[in-house]
Amino acid sequence: MTALGFDLGRSSLRVSRFEADSPRVCNVAQGCGPRAGQTVEETLLAAAQGFIDGEPGAGVFVSRGSDPVPVRSTFRRVGQTLGLRTSRILSSPAAIAVAHGLRGEVKLLDGLGLVLDLGADHVEVALFRRVGSLLLMEPVLTSTSPCGETFDADVVAARRGATLEDARRARHALTERFETDLSSPSGGAGRLSRDQLETLVKPRLEAFTRQSLSVLERVGIRPRDLNTMLLAGGCAQMPFVRRFLFNAFGRPAVVDETPENTAVLGAALYAEQLKRGGDALLVTERLSQTLSLSMGGAVEEPLLRAGLLLPSIASRIFKTSSDQQAELEIVVTAGPPTRFKVVGLTPLPRGQVLIEVDFLVDLDGLLEIKARELPGGRNLQVIPDPHGEPHAP
Repeated sequence: MTALGFDLGRSSLRVSRFEADSPRVCNVAQGCGPRAGQTVEETLLAAAQGFIDGEPGAGVFVSRGSDPVPVRSTFRRVGQTLGLRTSRILSSPAAIAVAHGLRGEVKLLDGLGLVLDLGADHVEVALFRRVGSLLLMEPVLTSTSPCGETFDADVVAARRGATLEDARRARHALTERFETDLSSPSGGAGRLSRDQLETLVKPRLEAFTRQSLSVLERVGIRPRDLNTMLLAGGCAQMPFVRRFLFNAFGRPAVVDETPENTAVLGAALYAEQLKRGGDALLVTERLSQTLSLSMGGAVEEPLLRAGLLLPSIASRIFKTSSDQQAELEIVVTAGPPTRFKVVGLTPLPRGQVLIEVDFLVDLDGLLEIKARELPGGRNLQVIPDPHGEPHAP
């Protein structure tokens, strides 16, 4: 049976398959991203077909805080379509921590640790703590700076004639060289040195570390409290980024040789554990945004507050507000609002029908709503708005 990891970025898709007791990244799909005319679901399904060898076993999808609302639900559907026996959705910091923990580096997960994922188009920071086989993730912040795309934009702004692609190539070249051509079809961009690039991106790194340290301080954590700092994402290849973070946090970061692949490798490793039924690590995360409820345009009422350990559940009881009422509309908010209709109510006078509704956010951060009529407990159908997805980040 196959164990697969998927890491879908805005402009790239990486797929990793566990093979011969070690995962390898299948770079065939890297750099393609959702293709023109294809949905995210179609892109993932097409990529997976080339890597399934025999019966599908397990799959783990890497999700980011910046993902659009429907993406997690799409991951779930892809797993079902592929016939995976089991699947999970992990945040990118969780997948990065798992990559180290399941490669025999579990001691790196002892005590309190910090993950910094500085990718091409995203930034995520999270705390982690291992208690036995439980790996608890605590989100710290999600941002779009400093990431590869913002670094490239800084170069373009400073160098007339350079394109974003020119800047991207130069940034990668300067991880190994001290100077490179900043070539452009229009000419005039000249050469770029590592020192010049570092001067351009330093303000973003300074702002990022100030924000990160401020958030940690608000929850009572200082850099010296951290046992480990894991660094991943394409920007982790830059020597200046590593030095800067070392000076800011007072400890060296643990970085893979190919840090842009760390998350997808962790996903494949976790998929292999799920396939075998092992319990070396059980990853659990916290609700990153408060889940709120509104009825008929009323003020939102918090259902499940950010920071709750997943899975979490809340229940509410409603009563009909009109005679012969046949359905109940519920609006759930965690980011963009999503509407649901509870249908099939018994047609009775106003207030005589009670509806108990359960709101469950599972381990993968997906929202499931169940409703029953009281008294008696008759199950009712819950229909999501066709333009939304039942989802909680």
